[in-house]
Amino acid sequence: VLLQVTVGSLVGLFGKPAQRVAELLLRDDAATVLASDAHSAGQRFMSVSHGLERAASLIGQERLRQLVHDNPKALLESRPLPAPAAIVASEQEERGWRKAFQRATSRIRV
Repeated sequence: VLLQVTVGSLVGLFGKPAQRVAELLLRDDAATVLASDAHSAGQRFMSVSHGLERAASLIGQERLRQLVHDNPKALLESRPLPAPAAIVASEQEERGWRKAFQRATSRIRV
């Protein structure tokens, strides 16, 4: 299955739920292509650079290059996709029960 994530979703352009799903898809290496939905010089166009920065922090520069350049090129040329580069996040994010616990305890007032 091939899957495209829209860059603007990484900066919340389509809402927080879409942002969370887009980030999850990138972190879990489920996306094939990361592309813009910028058809003009409006808000969507302006979000591209911020979205690319966010993606780089989640998956690293090498994997980002594959999603925005190498994979689309291979698809257009009807060639096999390159082997995925390792995901190297610059941002360490607690996931699972630890994140839920931190979120719950941060709401407790002392």
